[in-house]
Amino acid sequence: MAWHVTGLGCLVECLFRPSPAQNGSGALAVAQGATDANGAAQFTFPMPREWPDGRKVTENALSLTAATADGKFSRTASIQYYR
Repeated sequence: MAWHVTGLGCLVECLFRPSPAQNGSGALAVAQGATDANGAAQFTFPMPREWPDGRKVTENALSLTAATADGKFSRTASIQYYR
């Protein structure tokens, strides 16, 4: 999956959440970085094992959100998490 963020050096954070249909903990930040001169950013991160409250991630349906700190860019994708 690829998203293009417009703006040189924009800070972008990637967050995992349980899908809206599931109950669960808050967001779990998994990656952070800045866009390059073309407004692109790539992130590599391990899939989460625990939520911020210490519960094991047992949900199969997760949401991955990439967003800038100022909120001008935000994209969310549904992820099926197979362990």
